[in-house]
Formats: sequence, structure tokens, C-alpha cells
Amino acid sequence: MKTNRGILFLIVGFIVLVPVGILLYGAWSLGAGDWTFPASIVAIIIGVAALLVALSRSETQKTSPANRRIGFLLYLWLGFAAVALLFYALSVTGAGEWATLVSMAAMALFVLAPPAWFIIQPDLAITTVNALTGNANAPDDWKALSPLRRALVYLGTLICLVVGILLLLAVTIPLSSG
Repeated sequence: MKTNRGILFLIVGFIVLVPVGILLYGAWSLGAGDWTFPASIVAIIIGVAALLVALSRSETQKTSPANRRIGFLLYLWLGFAAVALLFYALSVTGAGEWATLVSMAAMALFVLAPPAWFIIQPDLAITTVNALTGNANAPDDWKALSPLRRALVYLGTLICLVVGILLLLAVTIPLSSG
């Protein structure tokens, strides 16, 4: 019974915090103050995190080590996105160039994570993509993919690598010159 209340509390948190975040963003757009933009980002991040935790707790079956590993990778990946958004919000409010650099570094890690998963273990990357897209019963075998889908995965991996490396270069160049 307590787990159901906990899940319900997390879902209500999502239902409350995300609209509050959107309203705060609207208030920032109308000129309510610089503090409203980071507050909106924080509210949305906490709301989405509450929903993700509620969804992960709703499964009552025992998770295998592979599923825990996939869950950790997904949460880490989403954590990079949250850090990037938070520091971007701080940079918009005038916190300084350091906030922009931290945001860019976190976004580079966010963009570089899927290619790293694919290079290290392609089957785990395919399983993660299947989990994200809702195709939990799709085959996790790299060899089961059609040549066109494999080419798309290679192209996507290459694009993510290029964008991630460019973001890292954009972060390291100002740091090395300053």
C-alpha cells in the first residue's frame, strides 16, 4: 500500500511541477524577473524526474543486472541533459561564462553518451534504444537489424560523435586561452 502512495505522490508531483515550470517560463518571457527562468527549469527537471522514478517503481518484477545497467545508463544520460539545462538557465540569468561552459560540457557528454554505448557494446545500445522507443520486445541482436537500419545507426553515431567533439572543443578552447 505504501508503494502505491509513493507512486501516486510522485505522479502528482509531476502533474503539479511541470505546469508550474511552464507558467514560470511564461512569466519569464513576459519579464517577471530573471529568477523565474532557472526556477522553471528546476521545476520541470524535478517533475520529469519524479515521473521517471514513479514509472521505474511501478514495475513490481525483479530487475535483472542488465536492466539495472540500462536504467543507470538512461538516468545518467538524462542527468547530463538536466545539468546542461540548469546551467544554461544560470547563464541566461547572467551568472557568467562559466555557466555556459558547464552547460556546453554537460551537453557534449549528453550527445557523446549514445555513441559511446554503441561503440562499447552495440547490443546494449540497441536494447536501450528499444527501451526508449517502447519496443521492449524488439530483438536486441545487432545482426537482426536490416542493412538500412544499421546504416542509420552508423550515421546517427557519426553525427553524435561530430557534434559532441565540436561541443567539447568549444568548451576547451576558451578554457585553454583564458
